[in-house]
Amino acid sequence: MKLQNNQLIFSATDLAGYVNCKSLTFYNKEAALGKRKKPVYSNPLTMLLIDKGIAFEDAYLEELAAEGLKILKIDKEDREASENTIKGMKAGCDIIYQARVKMDSWQGWADFLVKVEIPSSLGAWSYEVLDTKLATETKAGTILQIALYSEMIAQIQEKLPEFMHVKTPESKLTYRVDDYIAYVRLIKNRFLELVKLDEEIYPDVAIHCDICNWWEECNKRRREDDHLSFIAGMSNLHIKEVRAQQINTLAQMADVPLPIPFKPLVVLLKLILRSGNRHGFKNKVVRKINLFMNYFPDMRDLVYIGSPILRSGISILILKVIPW
Repeated sequence: MKLQNNQLIFSATDLAGYVNCKSLTFYNKEAALGKRKKPVYSNPLTMLLIDKGIAFEDAYLEELAAEGLKILKIDKEDREASENTIKGMKAGCDIIYQARVKMDSWQGWADFLVKVEIPSSLGAWSYEVLDTKLATETKAGTILQIALYSEMIAQIQEKLPEFMHVKTPESKLTYRVDDYIAYVRLIKNRFLELVKLDEEIYPDVAIHCDICNWWEECNKRRREDDHLSFIAGMSNLHIKEVRAQQINTLAQMADVPLPIPFKPLVVLLKLILRSGNRHGFKNKVVRKINLFMNYFPDMRDLVYIGSPILRSGISILILKVIPW
């Protein structure tokens, strides 16, 4: 996301980021508008994967060249990259590498545009999007990316591509654009609605945190707020469950009595015990373990996987979901 000529410009990465974390969209908008400084988070593993991804992309490009295909390479430093991409499409190049595509406030770089023998406004041919990925399973963010690029090139060739592709080290995966384009448009609309808002969204934990530039800032805030996510195994589903009972901090979770005074939709006993342990309330944990043994008189319903190890301040307990 960036500010260009007083207009916010978005990318496929912004769209994928929105799906992973709404707070990420808010923070990136604030950074683009100059309201906060975007941190730099260097993850050695991420950098290694990026290098390997570039190497795989280069190897695939060489493979295509070896087949004798006419390849147009777009320079990312070229100010006329978008115009040259369109010229290449009209000229009927077999492959356009690093194609610059635009649509309204959306811009991006498609790894490859592949020529197919399907008529369009360009002539007796049209183009489909192909992206290279190291992952063997296609992620939602990748689908959003290539479907968005497919929508962009549809404006150029006046025809929505029938297929879009992901090239992995093992195989080439093909998806029908029509199967996903409605979803992409829905996510785009929701994304743009969020961008219009000025209200900050609380940075709850998400899988994307592992590779996010904002991780340290968000994690610091959660620490200051005594966030429930610091309980081992506490998922967002668990957090939603206990927040409905006005339990919003780790300390409040540790004070939940047993038997649990409400009927949860998910198993919470081990998390209550862990929260007490997390706060160093070992006596409280011991009392809760005794109550726990009375709470489930039929031990056949439990799968025992360990015992409390209070010497190291760790409790390993549970188990199996008990239907209510």
